[in-house]
Amino acid sequence: MTKIDPFEPPEAYPIPSFPTLVVKDLDEATKWYVRVLRFDPIFQMPGPDGVPILTHLRREKYADMMLIAGDPGPNPGTGVLINHTLGEETSLDEIKARVDESGQGSADGPHEQPWNVTELRVTDIDGYSLLFSKPKELGKDFRTVVHEVDRGLRESAEENG
Repeated sequence: MTKIDPFEPPEAYPIPSFPTLVVKDLDEATKWYVRVLRFDPIFQMPGPDGVPILTHLRREKYADMMLIAGDPGPNPGTGVLINHTLGEETSLDEIKARVDESGQGSADGPHEQPWNVTELRVTDIDGYSLLFSKPKELGKDFRTVVHEVDRGLRESAEENG
Protein backbone atom coordinates (compact mmCIF):
# COMPACT_ATOMS: atom_id res chain seq x y z
CA MET A 1 0.00 0.00 0.00
CA THR A 2 1.10 3.56 -0.63
CA LYS A 3 2.58 5.06 2.51
CA ILE A 4 0.85 8.06 4.06
CA ASP A 5 3.07 9.99 6.45
CA PRO A 6 1.20 10.60 9.73
CA PHE A 7 3.85 13.16 10.73
CA GLU A 8 3.22 15.31 7.64
CA PRO A 9 -0.55 15.84 7.73
CA PRO A 10 -1.97 17.47 4.60
CA GLU A 11 -3.89 20.71 4.69
CA ALA A 12 -7.43 20.09 5.91
CA TYR A 13 -10.32 22.14 4.53
CA PRO A 14 -13.98 21.60 3.58
CA ILE A 15 -14.19 20.09 0.11
CA PRO A 16 -17.19 21.58 -1.73
CA SER A 17 -17.48 18.72 -4.21
CA PHE A 18 -15.50 15.60 -5.03
CA PRO A 19 -15.96 12.39 -6.99
CA THR A 20 -16.04 9.03 -5.22
CA LEU A 21 -15.09 6.03 -7.34
CA VAL A 22 -15.89 2.43 -6.41
CA VAL A 23 -12.86 0.31 -7.38
CA LYS A 24 -12.40 -3.45 -7.42
CA ASP A 25 -8.85 -3.41 -5.97
CA LEU A 26 -8.27 -0.41 -3.69
CA ASP A 27 -4.55 -1.08 -3.24
CA GLU A 28 -3.90 -1.41 -6.99
CA ALA A 29 -6.08 1.62 -7.88
CA THR A 30 -4.41 3.77 -5.20
CA LYS A 31 -0.93 2.83 -6.45
CA TRP A 32 -1.95 3.60 -10.05
CA TYR A 33 -3.41 7.03 -9.22
CA VAL A 34 -0.32 7.93 -7.18
CA ARG A 35 2.33 6.54 -9.57
CA VAL A 36 0.74 7.32 -12.94
CA LEU A 37 -1.49 10.38 -12.40
CA ARG A 38 0.57 11.88 -9.55
CA PHE A 39 -2.23 12.17 -7.00
CA ASP A 40 -1.10 12.49 -3.40
CA PRO A 41 -2.49 10.00 -0.88
CA ILE A 42 -4.11 12.01 1.93
CA PHE A 43 -5.82 9.45 4.14
CA GLN A 44 -6.82 5.81 4.26
CA MET A 45 -9.66 4.45 6.33
CA PRO A 46 -9.40 0.86 7.51
CA GLY A 47 -12.38 -1.46 7.70
CA PRO A 48 -13.22 -3.63 10.74
CA ASP A 49 -10.51 -6.13 9.76
CA GLY A 50 -7.86 -3.39 9.47
CA VAL A 51 -7.67 -3.57 5.67
CA PRO A 52 -8.18 -0.16 3.98
CA ILE A 53 -11.65 0.39 2.49
CA LEU A 54 -11.26 4.05 1.42
CA THR A 55 -8.41 6.19 0.07
CA HIS A 56 -8.59 9.98 -0.06
CA LEU A 57 -6.44 11.34 -2.93
CA ARG A 58 -5.56 14.91 -3.88
CA ARG A 59 -4.06 16.21 -7.13
CA GLU A 60 -3.94 19.79 -5.85
CA LYS A 61 -6.02 21.98 -3.56
CA TYR A 62 -9.76 21.38 -4.18
CA ALA A 63 -8.99 18.56 -6.63
CA ASP A 64 -9.72 15.68 -4.26
CA MET A 65 -11.09 12.21 -5.02
CA MET A 66 -12.13 9.24 -2.93
CA LEU A 67 -11.57 5.63 -3.91
CA ILE A 68 -13.77 3.06 -2.17
CA ALA A 69 -13.23 -0.68 -2.27
CA GLY A 70 -16.19 -2.52 -3.79
CA ASP A 71 -17.77 -3.80 -6.96
CA PRO A 72 -17.76 -1.03 -9.60
CA GLY A 73 -20.27 -2.96 -11.70
CA PRO A 74 -20.00 -3.83 -15.39
CA ASN A 75 -19.78 -0.23 -16.75
CA PRO A 76 -18.22 2.06 -14.16
CA GLY A 77 -18.40 5.76 -14.89
CA THR A 78 -20.44 5.41 -18.08
CA GLY A 79 -21.39 8.88 -19.29
CA VAL A 80 -19.37 10.71 -16.63
CA LEU A 81 -16.10 12.60 -17.14
CA ILE A 82 -14.18 13.80 -14.09
CA ASN A 83 -12.39 17.00 -15.09
CA HIS A 84 -9.10 18.19 -13.57
CA THR A 85 -7.85 21.57 -14.75
CA LEU A 86 -4.06 21.64 -14.63
CA GLY A 87 -1.61 24.45 -14.07
CA GLU A 88 1.19 25.48 -16.40
CA GLU A 89 3.75 23.25 -14.67
CA THR A 90 1.94 20.02 -15.55
CA SER A 91 2.44 18.45 -18.97
CA LEU A 92 -0.39 16.56 -20.65
CA ASP A 93 2.21 14.74 -22.75
CA GLU A 94 3.97 13.54 -19.57
CA ILE A 95 0.68 12.24 -18.12
CA LYS A 96 -0.03 10.42 -21.39
CA ALA A 97 3.46 8.91 -21.40
CA ARG A 98 3.07 7.63 -17.81
CA VAL A 99 -0.32 6.08 -18.63
CA ASP A 100 1.12 4.43 -21.76
CA GLU A 101 4.19 3.21 -19.85
CA SER A 102 2.07 1.77 -17.04
CA GLY A 103 0.44 -0.74 -19.39
CA GLN A 104 -2.84 -0.15 -17.55
CA GLY A 105 -5.67 2.20 -18.41
CA SER A 106 -5.48 4.31 -21.55
CA ALA A 107 -4.98 7.89 -22.68
CA ASP A 108 -6.44 9.70 -25.70
CA GLY A 109 -4.98 13.01 -26.76
CA PRO A 110 -3.97 15.63 -26.03
CA HIS A 111 -6.49 17.40 -28.27
CA GLU A 112 -6.95 21.14 -28.70
CA GLN A 113 -10.55 22.26 -28.19
CA PRO A 114 -12.22 25.44 -29.45
CA TRP A 115 -13.16 26.44 -25.88
CA ASN A 116 -9.55 27.52 -25.14
CA VAL A 117 -8.25 24.29 -23.62
CA THR A 118 -6.13 21.32 -24.54
CA GLU A 119 -7.52 18.06 -23.16
CA LEU A 120 -6.25 14.57 -22.40
CA ARG A 121 -8.82 11.86 -21.69
CA VAL A 122 -7.55 9.11 -19.38
CA THR A 123 -9.41 5.91 -18.62
CA ASP A 124 -8.28 4.38 -15.33
CA ILE A 125 -7.83 0.70 -14.50
CA ASP A 126 -11.48 0.36 -13.44
CA GLY A 127 -12.90 2.06 -16.55
CA TYR A 128 -13.54 5.55 -15.12
CA SER A 129 -12.79 8.51 -17.42
CA LEU A 130 -10.84 11.53 -16.29
CA LEU A 131 -10.38 14.61 -18.42
CA PHE A 132 -7.22 16.60 -17.78
CA SER A 133 -7.43 20.06 -19.31
CA LYS A 134 -5.09 23.00 -19.60
CA PRO A 135 -6.04 26.50 -20.70
CA LYS A 136 -4.35 27.51 -23.95
CA GLU A 137 -4.44 31.26 -23.26
CA LEU A 138 -4.72 32.13 -19.57
CA GLY A 139 -5.52 35.80 -20.15
CA LYS A 140 -8.53 35.16 -22.37
CA ASP A 141 -11.81 36.14 -20.73
CA PHE A 142 -14.95 33.98 -20.86
CA ARG A 143 -16.87 36.25 -23.29
CA THR A 144 -14.02 36.16 -25.80
CA VAL A 145 -13.87 32.36 -25.66
CA VAL A 146 -17.65 32.05 -26.11
CA HIS A 147 -17.58 34.49 -29.04
CA GLU A 148 -14.75 32.56 -30.73
CA VAL A 149 -16.53 29.20 -30.25
CA ASP A 150 -19.78 30.64 -31.62
CA ARG A 151 -18.00 32.13 -34.64
CA GLY A 152 -16.21 28.80 -35.28
CA LEU A 153 -19.48 26.86 -35.12
CA ARG A 154 -21.18 29.24 -37.55
CA GLU A 155 -18.26 29.05 -39.99
CA SER A 156 -18.25 25.26 -39.78
CA ALA A 157 -22.03 25.11 -40.42
CA GLU A 158 -21.64 27.38 -43.47
CA GLU A 159 -18.82 25.18 -44.85
CA ASN A 160 -20.92 22.02 -44.40
CA GLY A 161 -23.89 23.79 -45.87
